[in-house]
Amino acid sequence: MERRLYIDSTKLFCMRRILLFSFPAFFAFNSFGQTFYDNKIAGIRIQEPLGGIVLADTMQDKNLQGIDATQLARFLDSTKKGILLRTYYKYSPDTASGLIPTVKLAIRLNNASDFEGFKKVIRFGFDNLKRALGDVQAIDTIQVVTLSGKECLYYSCSYSIKLKGDISVEVRSKYYMVPKGKYFISINLIDDDSGKNCSELYDGLLKSLEL
Repeated sequence: MERRLYIDSTKLFCMRRILLFSFPAFFAFNSFGQTFYDNKIAGIRIQEPLGGIVLADTMQDKNLQGIDATQLARFLDSTKKGILLRTYYKYSPDTASGLIPTVKLAIRLNNASDFEGFKKVIRFGFDNLKRALGDVQAIDTIQVVTLSGKECLYYSCSYSIKLKGDISVEVRSKYYMVPKGKYFISINLIDDDSGKNCSELYDGLLKSLEL
């Protein structure tokens, strides 16, 4: 039986999954068009990649309509797992072989009362990630960066997965966490450091971000 790797940006840790398919990929996001994902309740607007495959939980999106920040915090508290807003795959999961570079946008409850407390929450989550996977290696330690004029936290890490044929590859996962009062936005960018390096594309995505 094939092992599969699950990477969930609505949590601050990863579970392993392998996306293995037998046909070559025919979808790719290599540039950006004029289409934006705009969620006014969550407070995020971002340019969508051309040809990107969007998987969105429309029911959760609908649940966000017509509520305020306090109601959103209550809803997040009730879900316990956060809300996945958007998932973009570079290749179609139905046709691609091997690791699929992925972008995930999510929101999660923020129980911290200030930015220093938020740092502790994220640090605790990263420690849990290392304990859960064991082979996680920090690339960039947790640090303060600025996105769209707002202070946020960033870190990146790598870990190995087994592909079909017992081939081992390294996965690189970058996290940006933006506190917005009673919740925070999580942006997870997944690729590798070789043939599926999407750094240039991801930089363009982050530059288009409005918070």
